[in-house]
Amino acid sequence: MGISYFIPFLGQKRWNKLRLKNEWMKCTQKTWFMVKKKMKMPLSISRATSIAKNVDFVPNRMDSGFGNWAEKGLITIHQMFDGDAVKSLKQLQDKFGLVSTDFYRYLQLRDYLMLHKDWSIVRQPPTSLELLLIRITEERKGTKIVSQIYSCLQSQAEDNTLDIKEKWELEMNVVIEDEEWETICERNHKITNSPI
Repeated sequence: MGISYFIPFLGQKRWNKLRLKNEWMKCTQKTWFMVKKKMKMPLSISRATSIAKNVDFVPNRMDSGFGNWAEKGLITIHQMFDGDAVKSLKQLQDKFGLVSTDFYRYLQLRDYLMLHKDWSIVRQPPTSLELLLIRITEERKGTKIVSQIYSCLQSQAEDNTLDIKEKWELEMNVVIEDEEWETICERNHKITNSPI
């Protein structure tokens, strides 16, 4: 598992440090970045981020105690929140059985979140995609993940191609009727496997 739970939420600087040579990975990273922007998700951290696998949270690299939190069921950053506020240590102790020696870890994580550049976005309710990723991470079930993500993205997709139509009209200096545009779009999807 290692870094895999945090990869979707690596910031652009961290991705650049990875110096990916694999074109598939570069394309995937670029696409994922566009998806996050389009869905107004935080670009470098998310409520779906796993606490114990967060490579940008420095104390996590030096202290295995956060792994113990995962064993107790405190897995994602989302579980640290009550609405738009970070839960108190007492709330976390009651729900996840954290002990008093976890107080310093709690302060480190709370400060990391509250001082993060995406704090204002992380405080907002999670997007539908984040909720799906949270559920997958917390349930630790790996079945049909790609299908679930695809369905979630499809439900959020705008079926509006008017901006493309306008670009074509401008470039060709013509007016394309709406009915004709619909026919063009339908035929394109039936003719080729690559709508691009």
